[in-house]
Amino acid sequence: MKRTLTALVLMAVLITLASGQDASPSTPSLLKAAFGKLPIYFVENQGVHPEEVLYYVQGADKTLLFTKDGITFRLKGKDRDWIVKLDFVGANPDVNPRGEDRQEAVFSYFKGPEKDWKTGLPTFAKVVYEDLWPGIDLVYMGTVNRMKYEFLVEPGADPGEIRLAYRGTTSVILTERGALRVGTPVSGFEDAPPVAYQEMCGKRLPVELTYDLESDGVCYGFHLGDYDAMRPLVIDPAILVYCGYVGGGDYEDNYGVAVDSKGNAYVTGETESNETTHQFPVAVGPILKYSGNSDAYVAKIDRSGKGLVYCGYIGGTDYELGEGIAVDAQGNACVVGHTESNETTEGFPVKGGPDLTFNGPTSGGGDAFVAKIDPSGKTLVYCGYIGGALDDYPYALAVDLSGGVYVAGNTVSTEATFPVKVGPDLTYNGGTNDAFVAKVNPAGTALDYCGYIGGSGSDLGWGGIAVDTTGSAYVVGETQSTETTFPVKVGPDLTHNGGADDIFVAKGNPQGSALVYCGFIGGAKDEDGSAIAVDSTGCAYVAGHTASNETTDGFPVKVGPDLTFNGPVNALS
Repeated sequence: MKRTLTALVLMAVLITLASGQDASPSTPSLLKAAFGKLPIYFVENQGVHPEEVLYYVQGADKTLLFTKDGITFRLKGKDRDWIVKLDFVGANPDVNPRGEDRQEAVFSYFKGPEKDWKTGLPTFAKVVYEDLWPGIDLVYMGTVNRMKYEFLVEPGADPGEIRLAYRGTTSVILTERGALRVGTPVSGFEDAPPVAYQEMCGKRLPVELTYDLESDGVCYGFHLGDYDAMRPLVIDPAILVYCGYVGGGDYEDNYGVAVDSKGNAYVTGETESNETTHQFPVAVGPILKYSGNSDAYVAKIDRSGKGLVYCGYIGGTDYELGEGIAVDAQGNACVVGHTESNETTEGFPVKGGPDLTFNGPTSGGGDAFVAKIDPSGKTLVYCGYIGGALDDYPYALAVDLSGGVYVAGNTVSTEATFPVKVGPDLTYNGGTNDAFVAKVNPAGTALDYCGYIGGSGSDLGWGGIAVDTTGSAYVVGETQSTETTFPVKVGPDLTHNGGADDIFVAKGNPQGSALVYCGFIGGAKDEDGSAIAVDSTGCAYVAGHTASNETTDGFPVKVGPDLTFNGPVNALS
């Protein structure tokens, strides 16, 4: 059964993978701390929002829009959204806010016809309003947990000039701890208790500071204690922007993760969060427009765990999810998943191949898809279908040194419509499913081979796939077919062992035309194969679980690590 992770746990896993640390029960606080260092991206608006918006920030429950005369907060509620405006009262109307500290991540919006796409939008770590009031600059910055805004008061300037006002609120109150709490019909947020300081002889000297909320309950400034007016002064509040998660306001699940040779982490799965009201953290691509129902997503996190390199959707208006991900030698991310969207009325983003036409039923099923995203995340190198007239479901993929992509899954489509080619078996074998294995050529334009692995029972290729240096594919899954119809050859066991399911493991030749070996692993009860890897010598390593013990059920234990069943279900390797 798939497990659902909060995106915070997901990001913690990715940070662990990228840093090479061991994940253990003792590390969550460290991982959470590392997550808290992820930057806020201030995105330069170039037609994504109305022209008065110069920069924007997307949070988990808020979008912040920066204009010359203030900040607009777009708040996400359970049933509706709400707009709050923060005005700069009596401020310089000719101020020209600018982004500072250019970040590596860029955003792209592939929406509508190509002429309307917005690509490569720059991001910044800060937005600066210079001389917003005479001698006073306003600077926004921060991390995913908190966005700070600092007032930099030059010597001789009057901090009493700073006045701000919230519009669109139900209440603005001072809390007992000195925070400014803003209420709305959908949600609230706080400006943290402010601090102020001056630098003197290399030390920060604190200055007493509180919010000064006017009697109208809308406009506020700051009440300062004693300070040296001939020295610079920093006034430093903070706004809670994110809620400690990476994801959107709706359902997400992750199903695949990979790490490249440089330590960058890649993840794929499904999301029901759009990029606007649900604030899914799209960045760069490959597609930044949510298409509906559920979309697959793919994200790349830099090796430090401190930022998204890219994050985007793959999907049409019907249901999609990403099941597996791998990275080739050139840094392209290869994703395999399931789609129920066609390429015409439902807008699935086909490009190149291996098949540009949806083959699945009009309802209740779909095709496998395979896609390759370039290292920048801005472009789909290719994206296409693998499938027949009934339901086709991929679960795993692997890539070889030349960029060929190998896909494993299961299908109920017969050879009348399923794109069989070369092998290893060109005939559907019956039962509720056959496993399938396919190889996509490096350009993504066609299948080098595609065929079945199965017998008369249910055969599922959902455990995994691996490829060795010769181009031989190794597939693991589970089967209810016995040796009378299942294509056993060589081993490791040529006899089905009873129960509903045995694990199967199979190796195909580099051409995909035949199986080198194919056999069972199991005992008298149920087994399931969940992962496979192969070493440089061609030895395959299989992981899964079993309900069979080593005595009465005959599970084939050998050497270890543990030769005794511990019940009720054990992991195996």
